[in-house]
Amino acid sequence: MLKIIVSSDNVYYRKGVESLITSAGKTLRDGLFEVVSETSSPVTKEADIVFRDIMISVFFYKREMIAGKGQAEPHLSALHIPFICRGDNIPQITGKIRKIMLIATTNAASFASRENYKLTGLKDFMQLSSTESKVMLMVGQGYDTENISRMLGRSKKTVSTHCRNAIRKMGMLNRVEFYKYASFVAQYGNKKGNTLCL
Repeated sequence: MLKIIVSSDNVYYRKGVESLITSAGKTLRDGLFEVVSETSSPVTKEADIVFRDIMISVFFYKREMIAGKGQAEPHLSALHIPFICRGDNIPQITGKIRKIMLIATTNAASFASRENYKLTGLKDFMQLSSTESKVMLMVGQGYDTENISRMLGRSKKTVSTHCRNAIRKMGMLNRVEFYKYASFVAQYGNKKGNTLCL
């Protein structure tokens, strides 16, 4: 069963997303998901999918054996998805939510392969390049364009181009949304910056 949390201070957003999740989930078998709504305080419950104001996090839980102890410890990997739906109609948004629910039902190892993107209707060319991901993480850590260009050994114009391309691929309107998303991903502590663009 998928546990889905809608976390936002905006009541209208929470109710709207809950309704869209229920609509998207009708194509799944009954009882396969549960929706919980809460304010944007830190999510403390174990969840498979967390909807936030401009993004979604999909968590993959896997039990790994600890060497020498013989105990299984839960291991968590996360995939972050920008969720900007400006200009999309209800069926398009519902389709995105269906894709996200499908992704959450797969395991992390099989989804890490880009060949599996076709199964969920994702386009490889719309995903962030490794350099765009690095730039996004550095922006989220608070570095400005000048510092990033010096750290990567690239010109400021090249770094700005990577930023602009990442913003476009993620469907964001401006650098403020980009920074908000990037700072969350950087704060989460994910060195890879596992971002998936729908």
